[in-house]
Amino acid sequence: MFVINFVYTDKLIIRGNETELNWKVTGCHKITIANKTILPGNIKKLNIKLEKKINYLNINFYGIGGQKQTKKITIESTSPSVLSTFSFKTNLSDLSSVPLIRKNLKKTLDDSFNYQVPKKIKINKPKIVSRKLTINFESLIKTNHPINQ
Repeated sequence: MFVINFVYTDKLIIRGNETELNWKVTGCHKITIANKTILPGNIKKLNIKLEKKINYLNINFYGIGGQKQTKKITIESTSPSVLSTFSFKTNLSDLSSVPLIRKNLKKTLDDSFNYQVPKKIKINKPKIVSRKLTINFESLIKTNHPINQ
């Protein structure tokens, strides 16, 4: 039995999310993780949910004839902290109790709609004026246009 490669992420993982473990092994008939989970030897990857800040994992690969290889890994996870909480409540119990708030809001809305209405623009039809054009042709005289020979 031979573990060819064993890969896991070294990126930041948020606690409660999953990470993926990948491996390639030959001659393996059983895999155990933390002596709790037993997998068949032909499994090539596993997703593990990280619940702790530091996750220690012992992965044992068992081959025919009592061969055993162990991979010990440590995966660290983090929990984002919130600097300040957001309160969706306001100190004013009823905004309509504020004097003139509704009138000012209505006036503001009415004024804003005035800017959105397009104004009509009068466009005059263009005048097309015909002009008397003359074309003068000049007869071709070869001596006036010498050709380099």
